[in-house]
Amino acid sequence: MEKFKFKIIVLRSKFQTQVLNLTGEIIYFTEIFDAKEDSINAAKDWVFWFQNAPSNNAISIYYILAIPDNWMGGSINKNPYDGLQVKIGITKNVRQRIRSLKTGSESKLIIHAMEPGSRKKELELHKKFESDRRQGEWFACSLLIYKHIMETWKKNILLPPEYQAELLNLSERIRIYRSIRKDGKTFDMINPSVNDEWNGSVFLDLTYSNIADNM
Repeated sequence: MEKFKFKIIVLRSKFQTQVLNLTGEIIYFTEIFDAKEDSINAAKDWVFWFQNAPSNNAISIYYILAIPDNWMGGSINKNPYDGLQVKIGITKNVRQRIRSLKTGSESKLIIHAMEPGSRKKELELHKKFESDRRQGEWFACSLLIYKHIMETWKKNILLPPEYQAELLNLSERIRIYRSIRKDGKTFDMINPSVNDEWNGSVFLDLTYSNIADNM
């Protein structure tokens, strides 16, 4: 199991603990605490989660993004995830959770971020984003939620490898949308069915879409 080192940072009589790998790279840092011991304990809790979540032995809060094949993309200058929904939940086995969600879902589901958590923290997040709730644990991916997901992803640096690749695909899909719109062009359909009648002028079919995968 990977070993880590802790570095205590004193900030105006408050404390933050950095987690470093054996090469000295900072891979995580805690919030700022009044007590040094609380800061160290928070770092230890994160290391336990980081080491055990991949083997389903630690509880994670997950953020699962649902991306319909015909999603037209977000706005150019604001929220790139506009029009998408995200599920905020808690589990020990995130792969099993997403497999169960895929049953009956027409959207591509991507694990976007994970962090250590508890039922209390999950409920706090649901309350924080209540105005964006759509149904159950599904929320409209507002700009506020988008920023939170990205910050969580960057801070905790833990995702199953296959979903790291999916996020790169999503980033490229958004880049294509924005590039087309910046040129003043629009498209009538996204990833159309081969059986759909089409009388427009432009359609966009992306090679990593579900439709292309099944052809």
